[in-house]
Amino acid sequence: MEAAALSLAGNAVGILMPKLQESFSSIWKVRANARFIKDELESMNAFLVRNAAMGQYTDDDLEFNVWMSQVRDLAYDLEDWAEEFTWLLCQPHWHGINSCFPDVVRFTKDLVARVKIANNVHELKGRVLEVGERSKRYGLRGRTTQEPTSSLIIIGPVARMQHDPRLGAHLTDDSMLVGIDGPRNTIMNWLMEGDGFMLRVISVVGMGGLGKTTLVKKLYENQQVMKHFPRRVWITVSQTFALKVLFRDMISQLLGSQVFSAETTEGQLVQQLRDELMKLNTRYMIVLDDVWSLHAWKSFLPALPDNNRLGSRIIVTTRNLDVASFCSQESGHIYHLKPLSPENSWLLFCKKAFPRHYSICPPTFTNLSKEILAKCDGLPLAIVTIGGVLASKPLLESEWQKLHDHLGTSMMSQSHQGFDAMRQILSFSYYDLPYYLKPFFLYLAIFPEDYQIRRKRLLRRWIAEGLVNATRDMSTQEVAEWYFKELMARSMILSSIINGDTTVHSCHVHDLMLEFALNMSDKENLVSIITRQQQQQQQQHQQQPPPQQPQDVRKARHLSLHQHSLPSSIRKNKNLDCIRSLTVFSHGRVSLKNTRRMKLLRVLDLEGCDLTEDEDLEIICQFTLLRYLNLRNTSIRSLPKALAKLQNLETLDLRWTQVTEIPPQITKLHKLEYLFVGGFEQDPSGPALTCHGAEFPAEGLTALKALKTLGMVSFKTNPRELGEMTQLTKLGVKDITTPENAKAFVETLDKLSDQLRTLKRTCKCCRGCHA
Repeated sequence: MEAAALSLAGNAVGILMPKLQESFSSIWKVRANARFIKDELESMNAFLVRNAAMGQYTDDDLEFNVWMSQVRDLAYDLEDWAEEFTWLLCQPHWHGINSCFPDVVRFTKDLVARVKIANNVHELKGRVLEVGERSKRYGLRGRTTQEPTSSLIIIGPVARMQHDPRLGAHLTDDSMLVGIDGPRNTIMNWLMEGDGFMLRVISVVGMGGLGKTTLVKKLYENQQVMKHFPRRVWITVSQTFALKVLFRDMISQLLGSQVFSAETTEGQLVQQLRDELMKLNTRYMIVLDDVWSLHAWKSFLPALPDNNRLGSRIIVTTRNLDVASFCSQESGHIYHLKPLSPENSWLLFCKKAFPRHYSICPPTFTNLSKEILAKCDGLPLAIVTIGGVLASKPLLESEWQKLHDHLGTSMMSQSHQGFDAMRQILSFSYYDLPYYLKPFFLYLAIFPEDYQIRRKRLLRRWIAEGLVNATRDMSTQEVAEWYFKELMARSMILSSIINGDTTVHSCHVHDLMLEFALNMSDKENLVSIITRQQQQQQQQHQQQPPPQQPQDVRKARHLSLHQHSLPSSIRKNKNLDCIRSLTVFSHGRVSLKNTRRMKLLRVLDLEGCDLTEDEDLEIICQFTLLRYLNLRNTSIRSLPKALAKLQNLETLDLRWTQVTEIPPQITKLHKLEYLFVGGFEQDPSGPALTCHGAEFPAEGLTALKALKTLGMVSFKTNPRELGEMTQLTKLGVKDITTPENAKAFVETLDKLSDQLRTLKRTCKCCRGCHA
């Protein structure tokens, strides 16, 4: 995570280098110090990325963790400085010192600002030097991990010998198996059918805690399966594995106890296993449990001959859809294990929580139990764990209510041992993420529980935050799509609504993974969440200083309000200056009067809020670094002329507002890529769709050189300049009133025929057609 922060800071400083050179042409030391900072950031980033990839630091290493925290804070401060300098460049008083007739007041402001920036650069260089020296002083270099063994589990950065929580799946009481019949029968059929076929690979995929291992273990121990497959092998691969150890184990399970020479190489073991499998004149079944990567699967392939025509089977369990698809690409036998239904969830919960009451929930506990169960969201591991914790408590409403009120904190707290196994299993998925994907997952902590997140909204926010960098072959949009698909494949985010073309329209995060993201993002000072419940608790305890911790924004980069407005307890918090995104989830009246200090905002998302005051829009126009502005489904009626100040704006979403006219100042936003306004809705009088849109200026369009999406809009005159917008790929136009205008408009569109992928239009001249 620190590597990602350093990368962002390095990018910000790198972008500023030409501007520093221009603004400090006579102060060489400022430019030299900034160059030094940039180079040091790149070196630190490379060090952290290498260590993250090799697992070369541990949570038990206090000195290293303190240093990592200092590196992260330094990266945040460097990024703040770079963004503040960028903000200054956007101010109207910032002019060159060498201009011919500088205004005295403006000159004074410029000079003061430049002196402050020069001092900041000097101070930051000193901190960079100190962080680097500290790493040398305490020998904080990459640790060399021991060769992993079959009992070594690496949970993220923690490398130590410990109990594997998945071993419990092998000891599950059949009475606790709920909702398993359907999946078991399907996979049983795949195992048994086609005796004469070649080796077949069956994959079982799903997020951690769904019971993949439990399901396959029950099949493995099934008497019919044991009779059908006389030779069987079970191997747990896990995140770290030693192939020599696993191959020895596989050979021993096939042939009985074996003695291996210490000099036996991995290659010799592969050949021995392959030879033994080829000699078999009977079916065999091999289970590779918990395969995390394609690399792990490919490591076993040389030992698995494909000439067994007796109907042998390999079962792979994995959390990664890409792994499952690759393993079963020939057979296509991939079973997507789903969460339990509400009925089965309740049945399992009652079995665990009320063992002394014949698995029946007392009526007085029904409502409270269902509220607690809802947190599990059908995940068997969570249901069993929470049910077991509740069963160990006295059957008192006060005790259960206490756990209910603090369930999220309890599940993620190291001090609550009852949740250890569940916490570890969930953490495996996070710590297996490449370093560059972790900030994308933690970013999801911004959204509330059970919230349906539109994919395109999320991707554009990621890009606006600067998390996504284009590559030589891929645009930022394509890279963001790639990261989204990777998180989906790893079951870190789950699809909610699928479009007709099978793409994901919206997604959500499982409640427990969201709790994990909240916990981690809090540790990283990444996201600060303020809910109405927290504000009420703070008001109840306002006579008891210090303020409640949840109200402390600290130095978080993202502020998410699950209420109407900014609480009074944090309005004066100096760290509001560091906020990069503000997201408000509320259908009530929202005031932005207390957000003026958030001058470094990149993302402002007010979708669904009651935003009607003109003053609020004027405040928004002061956020000159804003890249993403979502006013969708708000009550705004018009846009101010001050909109032209938002020179960095890339996305403006005005859908389902009352805006009917876009001011000509929109053509001043040269970086604008996406402009959404109006939209379609079902006409209550019939099957037709009613189109809503806004009038758009027909002149000055050529200034919008970056615009890719525009709609739904109308034009008073034929927008001939539209044909010069070389980046436009999606266009929505309404109210083409006459055949003459329609003909002229079509001629204009001819120039866009090679690039335009989507066109929606309504024509009054042809009875409201749309396409």
